[in-house]
Amino acid sequence: MTVTLNNDGLILIPENIRSELQLAPGCQFTVKIGAGGDLIFRRETAEEVAIREANFDRAIGSADIKWDTDELMALLRGED
Repeated sequence: MTVTLNNDGLILIPENIRSELQLAPGCQFTVKIGAGGDLIFRRETAEEVAIREANFDRAIGSADIKWDTDELMALLRGED
């Protein structure tokens, strides 16, 4: 089955596949590049989503770096 990438970078998963896999709006996937350039889509379980979101929530505000914008931009640009 062939699908097409649209101008917004989106693909449409055909209805028969969505139905068979019980996919609904909001389902989250991990995407990996397999051997030979194959794209591998795997639906995340509710537990995987919860763990990822909890890890992100724990990381918010945990950095102790006190750079201002100019210092950070200089670092990112490789300026001395």
